[in-house]
Amino acid sequence: MSADPARLYDLIRFIRPLYRNLGRAVEKNLADTPISVGMRAILEIVYEAGPVSVPKIADIMGTGRQYVQRMVNDNLAAGTLEKRANPAHRRSVLLALTESGRTAFEAIRAREAANLAAVAAGIDAADLEICLKVVDALHRGFLDEEQPADNELPPAYKDDCEGR
Repeated sequence: MSADPARLYDLIRFIRPLYRNLGRAVEKNLADTPISVGMRAILEIVYEAGPVSVPKIADIMGTGRQYVQRMVNDNLAAGTLEKRANPAHRRSVLLALTESGRTAFEAIRAREAANLAAVAAGIDAADLEICLKVVDALHRGFLDEEQPADNELPPAYKDDCEGR
């Protein structure tokens, strides 16, 4: 039996406040660091994908290159990212984590993991699996045909959601 569109809309209405609350939680977690929420997003992609170009990061994030470049510049200034030669393109460098960037990001993730564990304690594992399927279907249902294929799902979730 298909879902009731009105109930689906109820779910959609939860997403914006959830997104804002998650952003505030990430910001609070970063308060004692020189890293902003936007910088953290870039670090996560480079951490998961390895050396990557600004255009590729923008595709993965589904956002503009100018915003990504600003966040990359902030990370370069903070010493969390470094530029590397890109064998596929002379003018578009690859970005990689510095050792201090890797250390900083892993510390951030460790603090986030503690917060996630506290929230996860109140969620049934089977319910979470169903939620992932529903959110994946919702994401795919509203995916713009013009978006790059890389933006279908964040890299960490692509393999995890296949076959659900």
